[in-house]
Amino acid sequence: MKVRRVYLDAPAFIPVPTALQHRKVEVILRPLDDEPAPEIKPASTWPDFFNQFSRQVGDVPLFTREQ
Repeated sequence: MKVRRVYLDAPAFIPVPTALQHRKVEVILRPLDDEPAPEIKPASTWPDFFNQFSRQVGDVPLFTREQ
């Protein structure tokens, strides 16, 4: 038995169907009127890693493409 119900105005108490009482159940409460959270992308660590282990003086690489 699955029960899915959307409340436009959630009550203080939500009734549990008799068939599901005293059983192991999962209850998920999710607000439907919130705007989705903006996607946060982690800062790239590649430039820091590359700069730390490459032979570079300031912004000038030790080797150029022509070499």
